[in-house]
Amino acid sequence: FILMTIESVLHGNSKDRNICDLLWVPTGGGKTEAYLVLVAIDMAYRRLKSIRNGQSGAGVSVFTRYTLRLLSIQQFRRSLQIFAAAESLRVENTGTGSLTGWRPRSCTDTKDILWGSTPFSVGLWAGDNLTPNKLESYFDGMNKGALEALKLSPEIQKQRGISEPAQILNCPACNGILSIPNNGLAKNTSHELNLVIRSNSTTALLNNSLNQFTHPKRSVYNFPR
Repeated sequence: FILMTIESVLHGNSKDRNICDLLWVPTGGGKTEAYLVLVAIDMAYRRLKSIRNGQSGAGVSVFTRYTLRLLSIQQFRRSLQIFAAAESLRVENTGTGSLTGWRPRSCTDTKDILWGSTPFSVGLWAGDNLTPNKLESYFDGMNKGALEALKLSPEIQKQRGISEPAQILNCPACNGILSIPNNGLAKNTSHELNLVIRSNSTTALLNNSLNQFTHPKRSVYNFPR
């Protein structure tokens, strides 16, 4: 599939540009992975071509559309891994004194920041019935934004018909927990939660406050700065 389509994806004057094929593959056959490979190739090619022409290469490269809203979120979570990998490669070697940006060993391009200074990113729109469209409430206070929905219990969210404010439950790079699902975490298993805290307090005061947790199996929290 990749070999059949890569030429028409990269070449704007390809004779196959006007052809639309329907790909029939059984569930689990790797359709999403094959498609994401083309997404990565298209993003990379767009960046290289634009930068060589004096442009940033920023902007939308690919649209994906799914007929089921739930499927949109599921596929979005799978897609995050390739975007996280692309962004990691974009900034590779930053601060090491070497050229920034991954490149093959045989690459002769000595341009620094090879893949541009704009991060690779991905977005999701699935409609207000499935995901909040705003971070905060509308001006009339009738529709809750994502930040306010996160303050409510799952039961209240369900009663009020509030859509799911957290689409990303785990980090695509390390699989760390970013959001606890409505049904909670599995019992009798260990979980590691990474908290990002912004405070004007001193390091000593923060450490002392967080170490007041009384759980018998609590960890010792330590902030280096």
